[in-house]
Amino acid sequence: MSEGVKEKVRQAKLGDKNPMWGKKPPASFAKGHVPWNKGVANENIRGKNHPNWIGDKVTYIGIHAWIARQLGRPNKCDECGNENYKRYHWHNVDGKYERDFKKWVRLCSKCHAHIHKNWLKGDQGKLRFMKKSVQK
Repeated sequence: MSEGVKEKVRQAKLGDKNPMWGKKPPASFAKGHVPWNKGVANENIRGKNHPNWIGDKVTYIGIHAWIARQLGRPNKCDECGNENYKRYHWHNVDGKYERDFKKWVRLCSKCHAHIHKNWLKGDQGKLRFMKKSVQK
C-alpha cells in the first residue's frame, strides 16, 4: 500500500468519518461489567475431553507445564534431600517425556545440572533416585 493510500485511510477514520464517531461503546465494555463466564469452570472440557488435547505428542514445554499443574511446585530434591534451595525442577527420568507420574522426579537446580552433565557423558546408570518415583 502506498503512502498516499495509507494517508487517505487514516484521514477517513478521523473525526465524523469514523464509524464509531459519537457512539457509546457496548455495555459489555462498561467499567465494572462482569463477564457472564467469570469464575465458571467447565470440568467437561478439561484434560482428555478438551478438543485441543494431543496426548503424548505434546512439546517439551507443554509436558513440563502439564506436570507442574498436576503435581504442583516441587519443594524438595529427591536426589540430595535439600529443602533450602530457591528453585526446584521436575526432571524426566527416562527422557521420553510421557504423562506418567512415575517417570518424573523433583530436583534442585544443582542436582538437575549435575544429572544433565552426566547424561551428556553417557553416564545414566549411577543416579540414586532412578528407583524412586513420584506418586500423585
